[in-house]
Amino acid sequence: MYFQHRLSPWDMVAGILLVEEAGGVITDRNGNRATLYSDGIIASNPSLHEEFLRLTEGADWRLPAM
Repeated sequence: MYFQHRLSPWDMVAGILLVEEAGGVITDRNGNRATLYSDGIIASNPSLHEEFLRLTEGADWRLPAM
């Protein structure tokens, strides 16, 4: 499990590729597929991802960055 706020696109591109190629899931704070313009990411294996999103629902860091 990994989550991060405010990464630059060049920091995310390799991570997105590596996680997805390894069979992992990488989304933005809302659970949508991460893009180079996501303001935060959550990367995990598929079995933990949904539970992590559920457990962190409403947490301050899950709100969009201003």
